[in-house]
Amino acid sequence: YFQSVSHAHDGRMDEALDILEGKMRKNFRWPVQQKYAGRIHFDMEQTGGDSRWNTLRALRVLKRYRPEFFSRVISETSANP
Repeated sequence: YFQSVSHAHDGRMDEALDILEGKMRKNFRWPVQQKYAGRIHFDMEQTGGDSRWNTLRALRVLKRYRPEFFSRVISETSANP
């Protein structure tokens, strides 16, 4: 939410940002951790696998609030496609 409304960094975000960084896998992707109950019209990603959507959201947040970490991830993924 904070990233989408361009909210300035607040020190209270640091713990959550640390957790977000820690969830990144060695292949620079974030996983699908669980699925929620309810009607599923089509299954886009498998639980436990890499998530394109979670990775996109995580990188958007990190680009805004941890630009040095974001830059490192981007440079590593560019070097190792």
